[in-house]
Amino acid sequence: MARRRAEAETETETEHEEERGPVRQISATALKKLLSGGRSAKADADEVLGAHRAAIALAVENDNLHKGAFGWIKALDRKEPEALAMWMHHFLRLYEISGLKKRAESAPDLGLGEGDGEGEGDGKTSEPNGSSVRPFPQPHGRAAE
Repeated sequence: MARRRAEAETETETEHEEERGPVRQISATALKKLLSGGRSAKADADEVLGAHRAAIALAVENDNLHKGAFGWIKALDRKEPEALAMWMHHFLRLYEISGLKKRAESAPDLGLGEGDGEGEGDGKTSEPNGSSVRPFPQPHGRAAE
């Protein structure tokens, strides 16, 4: 029975092809031109992307850029203002009610400060005696007991 159906479908397809006439296809030169243009565009894009990745690597090494945080910022930067506002509204609410905000605030002071990062790494310390050595933070909570 399945064999008969397959034969019937094949016959129907052949009949439809005959009714439509010859199938139009792209010419070889047009196809080669498209493929060549695609390879050229990919090479150009790879070159630009490589330069961008090198700039990011330098920022990670020299300017203390956090790659993970930067990735999120890049993704958010692509959003439209309305979509960004909606995402931010939901994210802040979920961040608060999930307990992540309190958990992050309970971490030992990492010396991150609230500034914009300007002047960091200039060799100056906030310690009164000029030492950059600080005692290791002691753990808190149940796990430390």
